[in-house]
Amino acid sequence: MATGTCFLDTNTYVTCHSFDVASYAAGSTYAAVERTLDGERLFALVCPPA
Repeated sequence: MATGTCFLDTNTYVTCHSFDVASYAAGSTYAAVERTLDGERLFALVCPPA
């Protein structure tokens, strides 16, 4: 697997861990929606890398 940092533009970079972090952000949002549909009240602060 590649290592290091790659810049997509002047303000946005990705690393070998970026996909994992984005997956955690998306997964936690999905879990919050599922739990909300089951009747829980939730508030999620999620910011995927961008």
